[in-house]
Amino acid sequence: MKERESFRPFAPSVLVDDVARHLRVPTDLDAAEYMLLALPVKEPRDIQRIPAVVQENGITRVATSRAHVVRPEVNPIYARLLQEMKSLSGIGMILNTSFNISEPIVCTPSHAVDCFKRSKMDALAIGSYLVKR
Repeated sequence: MKERESFRPFAPSVLVDDVARHLRVPTDLDAAEYMLLALPVKEPRDIQRIPAVVQENGITRVATSRAHVVRPEVNPIYARLLQEMKSLSGIGMILNTSFNISEPIVCTPSHAVDCFKRSKMDALAIGSYLVKR
C-alpha cells in the first residue's frame, strides 16, 4: 500500500449490508457513500480485526473509520469484489485509498494508465478491462 502522512488515514470500502456489523451507523447512510462520515468502531474486537482502517483519537480514545459504503445497485462490480472478499475472509471490507501518486487524483483512463506505469501496482482495472504487469 502507498505511504502517506499520518493525518491522511486509510479507509475501508464496505458492503452496505455489512457496515453495521463493524461500525456504528446513522439512520441515513447516503453521506457514507462519499466518505463524508467518520463512523465509530462498534466493538473493541473490531479494532483488532480491521486495524488498517481504524484511527484512534488520542484525546477521546474513540476509534473511528471513514468508511466508503458500497451499494450493489450503484457499483455492482466493486460490490462483487467486496462479496468475494467476504467469502474468503468473513469480512466484506477492503482497504481503500485515493488513486494518485504525488499529484491530484486520477480522473480519466489516460491519467489512470499514466499513474499505473509510475506505480508499483500489480494490476489496473478500468471498467471491464484488467491490465497486469
